[in-house]
Amino acid sequence: MIGGILDGVAAICRAILPRRVVMWLRGDYSSVRGRWIQRPIEDLNLCLSRLRGMSYLEWYARRLDGFTTVDSPERREKFRKYMENGRDQFNVIKALGVQPHHAVHEFGMGMGRVAGLLVPYLSGGSFSGNDASAGRLKKGLDYLKREQGIDADHLLIVANKDNSFDWLKGREVDYIWCFAVFMHMPERDIEDVIKNVRKIMHEKSVFFFTYSEKNPNKRIERMGSHDWWHNAAYFRDLGERYGFDMQLHTETLRQNMAYHDATRLAAFTLKPAAAR
Repeated sequence: MIGGILDGVAAICRAILPRRVVMWLRGDYSSVRGRWIQRPIEDLNLCLSRLRGMSYLEWYARRLDGFTTVDSPERREKFRKYMENGRDQFNVIKALGVQPHHAVHEFGMGMGRVAGLLVPYLSGGSFSGNDASAGRLKKGLDYLKREQGIDADHLLIVANKDNSFDWLKGREVDYIWCFAVFMHMPERDIEDVIKNVRKIMHEKSVFFFTYSEKNPNKRIERMGSHDWWHNAAYFRDLGERYGFDMQLHTETLRQNMAYHDATRLAAFTLKPAAAR
C-alpha cells in the first residue's frame, strides 16, 4: 500500500515538475524515489541490522530473499524475462575462451539465468556456483528444473554465508565468472573474495569480474546501502596485494552485450611466483 502511494506521488511530481528539476533531484540514481526515500530507509535498516550483530553479507542476503516471496502477475513476468536474459552473458563467457571441457564457477549466480546455459554447454567439463541468497537460488533452480529440465541436484551449488571459498571443498576450476557482484559489496567483502579466490585456482585459471566505474580518478564512491563505484586502480592494487596480474576485457563485454556504459570487465590471473 505504501509503495503504491509513493509511486503515485512520484508520478505526480514527474507530471508537474520541469524535467530538469526531476533530473537534478534524481542525481546519479535511477529515480527520485530511490535517492530520497529508498536509500535512507535501507541505510537505516542496514545500520540497525549491524547493531544486532548481522554482517553485511547476511543483511544483503536477507534483502534479496525478501524479493522472492512477493508474488504477482507483474513479478512473475519480470522473473520470466530475467531468466531468459542470460544469453548475452553466456556469449561474453564463450568469447573469453570458455570451452565445453572447462570447469567453471559462477560467483554470485543469482537465480541461475547463466547457469541454465552453461550447465548443458559444459558437456565435458563441470559447473559450480554460489549466491548469498538461498531464496534466489531455490527459486531459480526450481525454474530451471521445471522449464528446462536441468536438475541441479548433482551440482555443487552453495548458499554461502562467507567469502572463504571453503564451501567448495577443495574444488579447482579453470574460470570464475563474477558479474554485477562487486558493485554491491563493501570493501572488506571484496578483499575477502580476492584474497580467498586463489583457493579454487590453478596456475592457468582466470577470474573474470565486472565493476562499475563512474570516475576513473576516484578509487571508490558509495552510492547507497548496497551500491558502490570503483576504478581500475582500486582493483589493480588489490590484485597486486594478493598476487594477481590484472587485464581489462571491457571491449569484449561491449561487443557481445548491451550493458551500462559504466560497467567494466576485468580478469585476474595468478602471478607466476604466486602460482607456484
